[in-house]
Amino acid sequence: MATKEKSTKLPQRRINKTFEASSIDSTVVEEILFNRADKEEDDDDGPVVFICAKCKLPVGDSLSWDGSEDGQKQIRLKRVTNNVIVGKDTRFFELSKRSVCLVVDLICRSCQSVLGMVYTSTPRNLDHKRLTFCLSVASID
Repeated sequence: MATKEKSTKLPQRRINKTFEASSIDSTVVEEILFNRADKEEDDDDGPVVFICAKCKLPVGDSLSWDGSEDGQKQIRLKRVTNNVIVGKDTRFFELSKRSVCLVVDLICRSCQSVLGMVYTSTPRNLDHKRLTFCLSVASID
């Protein structure tokens, strides 16, 4: 049988250099890694989170932005959070005499307030609204 020789050397200390100070400026590294020059904070805003005006539960964000309707005071989103319930009852909604639509209400899961609607059937001139989540500006923050 082979015998193992015992090492007479003392164990070497490992030096952790993780927190060692560096002379490289972090903005230079960020610019190289993320390929961006210095920008003002106003130009680099993150996504906006939309919350229910009553209970402050998040209902969507600007990453799913689809548009807005100033005349109707609505914003359109492609997606909403699980905190929004799509109602079961379809009803008529008349924008004008020639624009009658079928809509379903969007309801906040927590406070049961109506946040907006989903257009399920629209005339041809409103096809851009069909099956998008139209949230009322008054119902969200």
